[in-house]
Amino acid sequence: MAKTDPSWLLFDRIVDLAHSDASFANPWRHDGEELRYSIDEKALTRLLGVPLLLGSISQSGLLAKPLDVWVAHELRRAGFDPDAIWPRENPPRVLAAPVAKLIASLPKPLQESMQQRIYKDEAISGVSGANADVLGKLYQKQVDAGMSRWQTGPEVLVSTKRMDSSFGNNAKNRAEESYGDAKNLRLRYPLAALGFVFAVRSTILDGSARSYAQLVDVVTKLGQEEDAYHSTSLLVIEYDDADVVVDPPDTSSPHGLDVAITELPEFNLRWDAMQEHLRPDTFMAKIINRVLDVTPNDYHVEARRRRGLVLGGVPEA
Repeated sequence: MAKTDPSWLLFDRIVDLAHSDASFANPWRHDGEELRYSIDEKALTRLLGVPLLLGSISQSGLLAKPLDVWVAHELRRAGFDPDAIWPRENPPRVLAAPVAKLIASLPKPLQESMQQRIYKDEAISGVSGANADVLGKLYQKQVDAGMSRWQTGPEVLVSTKRMDSSFGNNAKNRAEESYGDAKNLRLRYPLAALGFVFAVRSTILDGSARSYAQLVDVVTKLGQEEDAYHSTSLLVIEYDDADVVVDPPDTSSPHGLDVAITELPEFNLRWDAMQEHLRPDTFMAKIINRVLDVTPNDYHVEARRRRGLVLGGVPEA
């Protein structure tokens, strides 16, 4: 997407504000019995409000985009290399990690020149782009969020979907469609952590209880199959129709952007309706642990340190 896209301006500002929160330093907690991952719920609910603020609730592509940004945000909170994660915190949203590190190492004038060159072109083949296309066993697949470096290949591949209305069989069908995508990627990258996040509006609990039960069953099974996902999540999100903005705010200036953040529609996560194994905190813990479990201990040192500070009270080697 273009740098001036109002949705990305808002996403970036929300993520930027989240960096100042103390929880960004380490998302792991110990509840007295076991190690748990604590998601940045404030950032997630703010991100979910962006499509409503922009009056774009009917645009399915933008509806799921907050989930992509949130997954990438959580991977950075966990301590993984920000240059290897997409969507990035600034444009281009997908950029080869070695290129990002090269630019950062250049003298300031050259750095600015390179950044202008990359930002000017929405996509430079093999270098940058708006989307990440990953080759699976049978076909190329656009992956919504993830992490990859040339030394390791893809290490995290996450697909996201969202549905706010017209549930019926549609919700179940969308989840089932994702099984083929998972198998396509899993067969080429057996060690990568594959994840699937599906967000549904809480109205499904009232008007389509049977559809919700089917969806829980399907999303659960997608995380149990040997050749599908390592971790799946079913988010139940709640908001009021009255919060859909008819006249989107002006986000063209820094002041206007900050004012818009204060006007974000209120979103809530229905923790009471989410099964433990499908909750977003459980989802992130499984994804992160999978990555750390299948790599040597001199890889992802910062991610291991953050987890290790809570796990047993000492950093992992």
